[in-house]
Amino acid sequence: MKSFGIFLSGFIYAITSLLFLNINQSGNLVIAASVAVVYVIVGLIYFLVFIHNVSTYIQANGLILRLQKEAQGKIGTYCNQVHQANIISDRPLEKIIEGKTKSIITNDDDGYIQEIDTIRLQKIAQLHGLIIRINKVVGQFVSTESRMITVFSEAPQQLKLEIALRALSPGINDPYTAIHCSKIIGVLLRELANVDKGYIVLRDENTSGFVVYEAYDFEIILFDAFHQIVLYGQTDARVVMGIFKSLKIIAGKASVTNLEVIKEYAEIVYNKLPRDRYDVLEYKKITREFRQLLNEDVNKLNA
Repeated sequence: MKSFGIFLSGFIYAITSLLFLNINQSGNLVIAASVAVVYVIVGLIYFLVFIHNVSTYIQANGLILRLQKEAQGKIGTYCNQVHQANIISDRPLEKIIEGKTKSIITNDDDGYIQEIDTIRLQKIAQLHGLIIRINKVVGQFVSTESRMITVFSEAPQQLKLEIALRALSPGINDPYTAIHCSKIIGVLLRELANVDKGYIVLRDENTSGFVVYEAYDFEIILFDAFHQIVLYGQTDARVVMGIFKSLKIIAGKASVTNLEVIKEYAEIVYNKLPRDRYDVLEYKKITREFRQLLNEDVNKLNA
């Protein structure tokens, strides 16, 4: 937009200046025309820079790098929030909300959840002494009338609170690219591998209201992250080995529970491989990567 603005304004200035030039005076330097020439040259330079940036912006490596940085920021924020909160299972949560009046808030549009403003919801819960349970997670598709939020209160009557749903805003190229993406996915999911399944509680000690939302199910995360790569790349031994190497990266920081999930998923992938599509050496390398992943807990203990 900056390059376009400079280029367009310079062109308009140069054309407009022609209307005020006095063609009867010859041999005199016109300042407006000189400024217009300089302005147009600057505009052309910005336009060339714009073309260069666009040509590099749409390259696969640049796109993957930007997505990685963006994902790292969001994962870091999520992990910090999880480490500052408590994670509880279904039974303790049921005891907390037992006997409280329940009010359900539904969605009014179709789309994917792009963001959940848990900090804002926590302030609302503390202000009104509520327990707000978020029933959906970021990235999940929701349809009209889906149950988005459940509000629990000590009040005996049905709640009629307006909680802003703006907090929930709906909204394989070549094998080498697939392998590179698998490694990036492994680096990103490694930060989530130590978060066990359960419910995250955002609560201050001095307040009665708090927010409860479901932690990411690591099994679903693995499936969503690798399913398409496995589906379209399982006939290429390099892609399959890249997947197992990525799973080993994730297992490096995984909790005991999530480590078992990773191994179960690896076994599913390994058992579904079309073994008749590989030669002896390729299948031997794949099997070696798979067995190294199965021994990951032993490697962690030895380390």
